[in-house]
Order: sequence, then structure tokens, then C-alpha cells
Amino acid sequence: MIECVMAGRIMPAFTMSATPGLRLKVRTWLDTATLSATALALTLWVATPPGPLSASAFGLAAELHLLRQAGWRPWVTRDRPILWVLHTAYAWIAGGFALLALAQIGALSASAGVHALAVGATGGLIAGMITRTARGHSGRPLKASGPEALAYVTVMVAAVLRDQQDFIALNADLARRWPLISKRKPALPEADFWATVRNKRPELKR
Repeated sequence: MIECVMAGRIMPAFTMSATPGLRLKVRTWLDTATLSATALALTLWVATPPGPLSASAFGLAAELHLLRQAGWRPWVTRDRPILWVLHTAYAWIAGGFALLALAQIGALSASAGVHALAVGATGGLIAGMITRTARGHSGRPLKASGPEALAYVTVMVAAVLRDQQDFIALNADLARRWPLISKRKPALPEADFWATVRNKRPELKR
């Protein structure tokens, strides 16, 4: 919640200061709606059992965060790593909430959403703010060095891949065991049944 509030203050200011002639209009109603939906979703997550209500709240919050960020025109920062890392980290908030929305209806584990928020959002914001603050307070140019930009990329890659390590290892193992599928064949007789089964991983037989 703190990250959501702080982002509304620093993202537009940092983006405008680094982009000559750019003027961003802060939409107070959207900020209020986004923060309210965020607070509601987090409260329901903690105080109520998983279900459609908390899923809807997380889904709404995710959409509002994306809409809010679009108003900051993040694409203009694509050639400035010290800025795009902050925008990319903020996008992970919407991504994390979307994953938590799916977790509330049992579509996946809540750990995926928590990981997105912890590593993608918090990790990215910390990396970006530390380098920007250190440079600003030491009188150096607000431009990320090569190693700093590499650190940003590393954090984002970790946010994407960490939850997938088990599946990457599983895919590598099965790729050696199973023949290459090069032709499309009719679905197996039990395909419709398995399509509705959740958490099928324990049923995998090798």
C-alpha cells in the first residue's frame, strides 16, 4: 500500500523532469479509486476466505493500477533505465494483483502473486530508488551506469523466472523422456475430464 501511495507522488514527477516538454495531469479521482480498490482487496484477502468477492476486488485493483500508470506515459522512459525500472516495477503491482485474483478462485497458488509483488514490485522499486537517490545526493548525473542497468534487468528476470524453476526443470526432464510432438492428433478420450481438474501436477506419471 505504501508503494502505491509513493508511486503516485514520484512517478509523474520523475518522468516529467527527465522528459523536456512533457506535462502529465494527475487525475485525483483515479488515484483515489486505485488506492481505495487496493485497500479493499488487501483487506478482503486478509479478513475473508478466498472467493469471488476478493477475486473481483483484486481484478479491479489491477485494472485501475494499469489505467493509472498509462496516464504517466511509461513508454517515454524506455531509453532511460533509471526511470523504466521504476515503471516496470510498478507494473508488477498490477501483475501481482491479477495473479492474486486468480488465486482467490483456485486457479493458481497465491505464492505467484506474492512473488510478483515482493520481487518484481518491491525489489524493482528498491533497486531503482537506491541508485537514483545515491546519484542525486552525491551530485552525480541521474543516469544509470551499465552495471546498474544490468542489476535492474537481473531483478526483473528473477521476478519472471523464480516461480518457474520447477517447471523449467520438469520440462527439461520430460523433453529427454518423451518423443518430439510434430503432428496434431485427436484429443485423448479423457481430455474433457482433465480440463476441469486443478493442481494436476501430483498426477503426472513419468
